[in-house]
Amino acid sequence: APGQGLSVTQARLMLVGVAALYGALTVVLRLLFLMDGAPTAAAMSAIRGLIAALCFAPAAFGLLDKQAPMTSAHWWGAAEMAFYNLGAQGLLAAGIARTDATRAAFLTQASVILTPVLAKLSGEKVSGSMWVGCILAMVGVTLLGLSDPSSAVSAASTGGFGGLNTGDLLCLGGAVSWSLYICRIAAVMRRGITPVMLQAWKTIILSAMYVIWALVGIKVAIAQGLVATSIWPGYKSLAQWGLIAFTAIGPGALGDWMQGVGQRSVSPAESNVILSSEPLWAALLACGLLAEKIQGIGIVGAGLLVSSALVAGGIFENRKED
Repeated sequence: APGQGLSVTQARLMLVGVAALYGALTVVLRLLFLMDGAPTAAAMSAIRGLIAALCFAPAAFGLLDKQAPMTSAHWWGAAEMAFYNLGAQGLLAAGIARTDATRAAFLTQASVILTPVLAKLSGEKVSGSMWVGCILAMVGVTLLGLSDPSSAVSAASTGGFGGLNTGDLLCLGGAVSWSLYICRIAAVMRRGITPVMLQAWKTIILSAMYVIWALVGIKVAIAQGLVATSIWPGYKSLAQWGLIAFTAIGPGALGDWMQGVGQRSVSPAESNVILSSEPLWAALLACGLLAEKIQGIGIVGAGLLVSSALVAGGIFENRKED
């Protein structure tokens, strides 16, 4: 059944939880990369992907509950979702290495605008309130990014948004990939594959892609005269393993499953508006864990993000309750 028995309101709340988990991912990864001997993006992604794949393995192989056999359409759907996910996360990781992290954070949120555009191109009806919500979300995310004083310095040093560097373009590419993921996941689900099976096999296929990325990184390191462990000097640190495990089990496995279930009852454009509150949750968590604060214009941006989700959800429209 659509949404596995969830009402639209419950599905929206589930997606809010997904946004919070994704926000936690940003903060935890920042903590990880601040540690001595932190792994490279490739090494971290490979380990995280393998842990997430292990979480989904029992479901994928029918050990928890009997599942219908995977059809060729199901396999192609899972591979397609893995490809988009790799693009979203891989291009972002590559982009952050070449541009300011704050610029990357709100450049990737261009997906808030890209998603309804893609949905419109695919023939889906996008309401006026949805467009208003998307614009409010984009402005809110931008204000949150500009509230960080370091972003202004970075923008000035790189010529501002008028002269996008390679890293900026990679981040925008990641935003396009994420929008494709958001738009396509509902269509793939309509092929009859369950949320658990889709996310399970998507995660397993994605983990294989990450491992290939890490192996390429090792090969490059060795070619440069370095040892294989140079992609993760601190691999003996239990704290680093713990942080990576959290990102795999929480934002990874649980977040993917919740998103798959929630999006069965919520449109792609509205889903992306709700998920665009991720920077707000990240900022709140960073305030407690990293002593960072939202000030001035950032508070306005946070308010716009909350308002955007309400507008896109049609809370101000006169219609029957879900």
